Amino acid sequence: MTRKRGRSVIGEANRTVMEPVTSYALVSQNTARRIGRNGGNVMEFGVFQGASVGPRPWDETEPQRIRDDVEMGVEADRAGFDTFWAPEHHCLEEYSHNSSSHLSCLAVGMRTENIRLVTGIFNLCPPINHPVRVAEQIAYIDILTNGRIELGTGRGSGSTEVNTFGITNE
Repeated sequence: MTRKRGRSVIGEANRTVMEPVTSYALVSQNTARRIGRNGGNVMEFGVFQGASVGPRPWDETEPQRIRDDVEMGVEADRAGFDTFWAPEHHCLEEYSHNSSSHLSCLAVGMRTENIRLVTGIFNLCPPINHPVRVAEQIAYIDILTNGRIELGTGRGSGSTEVNTFGITNE
């Protein structure tokens, strides 16, 4: 375990706080690769940004929150975090206004060098996102980010999201 001085990045529904801290961290994935490839367990650190905006009105908070999420990913890369996670959600009120996880990953990836980018989920139901189109988009992002994108898939957080696209729960 090594002691590091750095900045803590804390996201909340309507604001982002940057404050100096002293933290203890296990080695990052990049450090683990340098230490050796003997199959040891390594703890990874990441940030999960979902553009949670809080209660209405969203006229100013929504665009700012989306920009702040990208900045959080850039700062996480500078701080040595391993992953930036961006979820995909649709038609939710306060929980998440990120409807394009792959574009969030691309925005962060174009401004960073090391952090891995993860769609923390990309819904593959054809009425929402056709799987072939998703594969094309992820392949394109993979090229632009030098292989740092990881595709995470799933259904979504509830029926509101899938029902919006005419998918029933049956």
